Amino acid sequence: MVIPASQSSAEASPEALPHDPVFKAIFSQEAAVQDLLVGFVGKDLPGGREWIERFDFETLEQLPTEHIGDDLRSRFNDVVWRVRFRDAAGDEEWLHVVVMLEFQSSVDWFMALRMQGYAVRLYEHMWAGRPVNRDSRLPPILGVVLYNGREPWGAATSLGDLVGAGTRPAVEAGGRAPALAGDSYVVTDLRHLPLDTLPADNAVSLLARAEAMEAAREVLDLVDDVLRVLEGPDRGPLQDIMLRWLCFLGRRLGVDLNILMERTKMTKLKETGQLRATLEERFDAWNEELRAEGRAQEVAQRIELDRARLQRLTERKFGTATAEKLAPLVASMEDPGQLEAVADWIIDCANGPELLARLQSSA
Repeated sequence: MVIPASQSSAEASPEALPHDPVFKAIFSQEAAVQDLLVGFVGKDLPGGREWIERFDFETLEQLPTEHIGDDLRSRFNDVVWRVRFRDAAGDEEWLHVVVMLEFQSSVDWFMALRMQGYAVRLYEHMWAGRPVNRDSRLPPILGVVLYNGREPWGAATSLGDLVGAGTRPAVEAGGRAPALAGDSYVVTDLRHLPLDTLPADNAVSLLARAEAMEAAREVLDLVDDVLRVLEGPDRGPLQDIMLRWLCFLGRRLGVDLNILMERTKMTKLKETGQLRATLEERFDAWNEELRAEGRAQEVAQRIELDRARLQRLTERKFGTATAEKLAPLVASMEDPGQLEAVADWIIDCANGPELLARLQSSA
């Protein structure tokens, strides 16, 4: 079950706001949920790889809305998943997976308590009106937190770990696997994953690389991999969402990648092997614009320094009053050669009125 965090947990900044709808859309796709479980959760749980091999991902589905109360529906935005798996005895049952999307500037140190609260409300609704006896058992819930904050996640991952250690009995060496009743969770910290160990051909790995991007040109490699990894009818919708996300990242960096949204044109360029070259050209043009802007800024800064130098020279030779009258006369001069000529006039002129007269006649 994919359960987004509440709207209040998102950062109220332009940079952070797009994460919430985009990542909710991504984890409304079966392919993204499966990649998260297989590529990340399975590595973080003791014995997780072997356990997840018992999942029947062909049964992965959104929990029908009749299984969700109004309170949970408003909190979880109707995005709920479950998957069938074989238990230790070989029997099949439903497993519910809670994926909380945490896009905020700081770690929620009581996340384990929040996760427990969500699990309890879900259990109460699922069991409402049903008879209970000594053989009744709750379906397992696996909590997963997907986090992208700048501060590494360091919160307790179990509700028991939030209780003072001195009040609990000692635990034998080796610990235990997280309980599947919502009292603990596994965290995937997107911004602090070692990029060289990310699972290959995995949608969540692509997200982690996007979060870690520092140079605009890295978008090109991501585009290549999104088109390759998320190819096919089953992953096509997820590919569309990811390409839109890369377009947003490009716009934030000042690069127009809207060609990725022109599916017919993009597909033709890809089939003819010209897509990468087309994107490279756009990046080269963007870099040239940046260089041109940089050169223009340097010229503007130099001209501003020249104007200030002329005013200082005028004040030293002819006094403050003449320098104040000179300032508006040179303020509109943009030609470095013209400003250099004014410097010569300051040297040549015998007095302030003569200098000002020259400036006025040259305007």
